[in-house]
Amino acid sequence: MQQARTFRHRRSALTELYERAKALPGERRDLCRVIPKAAPQLADTDDDLAVAHAPRLKLLRERTARWVADVAARSEEPLLTAMSSALGQWDQVDAMELFDHAAQVERKDLARMWSAFASETKGSAALNAAAVEALTVLDAVSDLLQLMERRLATFIRLRLSSDEPELSVGGRPFLDIAAALQETAEAFR
Repeated sequence: MQQARTFRHRRSALTELYERAKALPGERRDLCRVIPKAAPQLADTDDDLAVAHAPRLKLLRERTARWVADVAARSEEPLLTAMSSALGQWDQVDAMELFDHAAQVERKDLARMWSAFASETKGSAALNAAAVEALTVLDAVSDLLQLMERRLATFIRLRLSSDEPELSVGGRPFLDIAAALQETAEAFR
């Protein structure tokens, strides 16, 4: 938990990550915009099923947020190390592991829990939306980490050939995945 406090949130880390990735030179497909999502508000609903399952929803959201925060904390050190050694060996930096076996197993467990929750609460639009949101977060986090593992050398090469070739900004990696994931975890609570 100590590492979570080291993140600096001058502005939205997820928006900053998006803007820096978008600023890299080269061809790319259209990127989606980052749209902030609000947590479901179940207190104002007339949906009895949603109210009955609100405590379970809260526990599942908290567990998912903890998983995202844990993955963020574990990815910070390897990413900082890769950035610091990148100038000499940029083609070797994508050999790091950000999404380890333990994180994959926990992600699968969470996905099973959310799927079971969704099937048990089919009658509630609010609970269905919460389950879809959570499953999307799990997929997005794992996909983002796997993309960074496979393509970090390319991102570094593109950054070095850009108008802003610094690999660190304010002591943080130019693509600060850990801060973006920590911000996501905080928003998901």
